[in-house]
Amino acid sequence: MIGVYHSHHLITPHHYINDIAALGIDGLAFADQHVHLVEEILVLEGFEIPLQDWHFGSDMAVFAVDESVDVADGYFVCVDLALNRCMIQYTILVDDCHSAHLSEALSTPNLQ
Repeated sequence: MIGVYHSHHLITPHHYINDIAALGIDGLAFADQHVHLVEEILVLEGFEIPLQDWHFGSDMAVFAVDESVDVADGYFVCVDLALNRCMIQYTILVDDCHSAHLSEALSTPNLQ
């Protein structure tokens, strides 16, 4: 099951309303999600750096960002009922025009 909670500006596309392929908005929905952990080793100038990344996606669990905004966010929740496990991830989606400004703002401490 997969859903997004406490989201801002994440919506179900009009042609997916009441469709089983839609992501659960403020609730979980059954979806043929694809979630797995990718473990790799990056070799950089002779040093081995272990990397771990969660990848998730599907042709189901469809959602969209409200086109009238530049930033959307929410807590994405993936639940595997067979293995009794859950992944929760806070995600911020930023349009291309504002991503450089956001990156700068997040890396500059506010000393006020």
